[in-house]
Amino acid sequence: MKVAAFIAGDKNIIRSSLVVFASLQQYERNVDCFLFLSDLDIQNVDKKELKHHNITIEKLPKNNLFTKSLSWPKEVFLNYFVPNVLYKKGYDICLKLDHDILVVGKLDIEKNRPKNEIF
Repeated sequence: MKVAAFIAGDKNIIRSSLVVFASLQQYERNVDCFLFLSDLDIQNVDKKELKHHNITIEKLPKNNLFTKSLSWPKEVFLNYFVPNVLYKKGYDICLKLDHDILVVGKLDIEKNRPKNEIF
């Protein structure tokens, strides 16, 4: 079973995402971590630090993949787009994380795996 965890957003969530992924990796070593950013400026990303934490950064196209709604930033809609990207990369399970959480124990992914597939 191939499992991915992702956080999607803009460049302002990079630092807090490192903390989230570090907490996840303490308990779940077999989960691949991905950071999806919609407006990434490559020069401002510390690639060595991401690599050190085994985090893959995915640059999304700057075309108008999603447009901002009146009440939600466009990055929110990445949460619906990213699972399809990871599925195409061969992942069986995709965990959506927020940049402001902390993992404090094992997730027991196999036990909590949905019985039915949505897609």
